[in-house]
Order: sequence, then C-alpha cells, then structure tokens
Amino acid sequence: MFEYDAVGLIDSQFELIPNGWFPFRIFDTEELKSSKGYQQVLVKAACLDPRYRDRSVWHWVTFLPKDHKGAGIAIHFLKCIGQPYEDKFIVEAGAWKGKYFMGEVFTDTFKGKSNNKLAKVSPYREDAAPLEEPLETGTETSDDALPF
Repeated sequence: MFEYDAVGLIDSQFELIPNGWFPFRIFDTEELKSSKGYQQVLVKAACLDPRYRDRSVWHWVTFLPKDHKGAGIAIHFLKCIGQPYEDKFIVEAGAWKGKYFMGEVFTDTFKGKSNNKLAKVSPYREDAAPLEEPLETGTETSDDALPF
C-alpha cells in the first residue's frame, strides 16, 4: 500500500486517431464472452499510419448465432485477416496476432470520454501506409480473392 498525491491533476485524455480509413496490425487478442454470453474476441490493433503509429484501437468481434441479424460480421472480419471462416472451424484468436487489416475509425464519446472505435473493416492494402516490416506469409489478401 502507498500514498499518492493527485491534488490538482485532471483525468488526461490520450490523443485520438482522426476519423477515416487506416491500416492496422493486430498485436494482441483476448478470448472473452459478451454480456449476453456469446463467444467474443477482443482485438487490440496498432495504427500503422506513421502520423498515428503510437496509437491503437480495441475492437470486439462477437460470434453470434446463425439466426442473429449480425452473425455475418465476425465472418467478414475473419475474411479480412485471412483466417478460416467457412463451414465448421476452430477460432484461434492467438493466430490473429500479426495480421493486418484496414479499419474505418470514428470517435465515440460516452460519459464525457472520447475513444476511437472501428465502424468497418476491410482487407489490408499494400498502398495504405509504409510498413516497418514485411507482411507475414498468409496475411496478404486482395479484395478480388474475397467472396463478398
């Protein structure tokens, strides 16, 4: 236990990524359950745009039952990062680390705090931003190769 003097400090706001499309690389994942008990993966992704390279977003991918209206959203995300998505398959969230994708960023404000969220995702594009490292085998996908 220790004492800390926070007198005069205000809750700081980290810098946000502006609204728009940006390239991302997944650096961590966590397998969770949604508030309704559905399987869910928390994706932590770093922005690859050199102007915002020190910033990241958290994106929740929820695996809904087939009869649910939004069930295809998780499948779309899997397609975008080159992971299995057809028939029956095992979701290996750890295999998502190092995968690239494009994300449409927007700013959401809740209870006075602003955070970045992703409105949409799409496959990574080579022309999106300079990379410090080459893509891993199997991470490069083109729009032509995806059936949607």
